[in-house]
Amino acid sequence: MAESINKRWSQRGIRFLVSGIVVVSLAWLLQIYGIALKNSQWLSGWILLGLIVVLVLYNARKKIPFLPMGRNRSWLQLHLYIGLIATFLFLMHLQWRWPEGYIELPLSVLFILICASGVIGILMSRLFARRLAQQGEQMIFERIPGFAVELRNSAEALVRESIETTESTTLANFYSRNVATFFGRPRFSLRYLFNSRRRYFRLTSELAAQERYMNDKEKEFTEQLLALVAQKNSLDTQYALQLTLKSWLFVHIPLTYSMVLVLLAHIVLVYGFGAA
Repeated sequence: MAESINKRWSQRGIRFLVSGIVVVSLAWLLQIYGIALKNSQWLSGWILLGLIVVLVLYNARKKIPFLPMGRNRSWLQLHLYIGLIATFLFLMHLQWRWPEGYIELPLSVLFILICASGVIGILMSRLFARRLAQQGEQMIFERIPGFAVELRNSAEALVRESIETTESTTLANFYSRNVATFFGRPRFSLRYLFNSRRRYFRLTSELAAQERYMNDKEKEFTEQLLALVAQKNSLDTQYALQLTLKSWLFVHIPLTYSMVLVLLAHIVLVYGFGAA
């Protein structure tokens, strides 16, 4: 295990080193280009455009996984480190100053938002992947609502069976007051993202506290209901984490294509005014 972790960190260090060498080489190339009395922004702009094309191709690669274009993991690593290089090249292209043009300003804002959303996405995917692994068997996102219905039906059937078997409504009354809404549907809440289990512990504690009013048979049904509550809490956690990861893409990808459109307008204006 430790050897595997060390290997991953070693590979990551090599990638950062290579990225740093590429950035330094690009800075040196642009410096030489400027010394030769040529427009270094022209060169940095076209290199940056090429890097952006490669970055956009990652999304296309995910949409056509059946084509022999390499592993998705390799593309993701390429996407991350090219994005890092493109960020530094973007700053060089701006000559480390804030733009003021009507096209340059929104283009720069979009680029910054894309970088920020990319970093947030990386952090979330790494953190949430570990959190999802802790939930045991991972559910396919589209199947979560159906499984939630199965849990609710199981809970209701359990409560009905407890009434018929024990001739007592203690568990049924508590279920209708405190637990029925919990089983209603998959729930999204920030507490699942921040790994807060306070509501779950409160609910299970209140349910366990009812056992002092129950006989041994009722307690057996209570334990079964507690197990269903634990499954529903795990299901809601998976739902919140997976929904957040999917929703993040609806921010990052539209921002990317918006930037591409503004970038095309930028190129047309630059060469249009250059020709004039």
